[in-house]
Amino acid sequence: MNRFCSGRSVSTVVFVSALGLLLSGCGRPVGSVTGTVTYQGQPLKGGNVSFNSTDGNQSCSTPIKEDGTYQVPKLEGGTYKVCVETESLNPPSPFAGPRDAKVGKGGPPPGAKVPEGYTASGPAGAKAAEARKKYVRIPEKYGNPNTTDLDYTYKGGSQTFNIDLK
Repeated sequence: MNRFCSGRSVSTVVFVSALGLLLSGCGRPVGSVTGTVTYQGQPLKGGNVSFNSTDGNQSCSTPIKEDGTYQVPKLEGGTYKVCVETESLNPPSPFAGPRDAKVGKGGPPPGAKVPEGYTASGPAGAKAAEARKKYVRIPEKYGNPNTTDLDYTYKGGSQTFNIDLK
């Protein structure tokens, strides 16, 4: 009997061929997503947008530009919970103590007087002051994949997904 014609060899060849087809061309599509993030009709000037996979794909995050736009150059096809955060633009004040830092609030201690015209100095102080100018407080629900109501299904190619926060 020719060993290449046995039932076992034929099934192995069929299995390997099917596996090769599956791995070579049947994967999920990959492409880009762009859009504008607005809150109450106005573009956000900073923060981050994240696409959190609900079906096992890789999640990704990207910054929001000063004009409110964002771009994800490579997103894999699938479903996502979309989160938006702006708290990274609201750094603690140079007067924030350990108690304030834990709850994310800054400011001078109660009763302290800040000298008129005082601004934080140095590169970190200037960067924090610039970030605060872009800061817009948005509802907390948008920053958590468990509470956001923003869902997105990406199917491939170049897509636009504008995000309008209420």
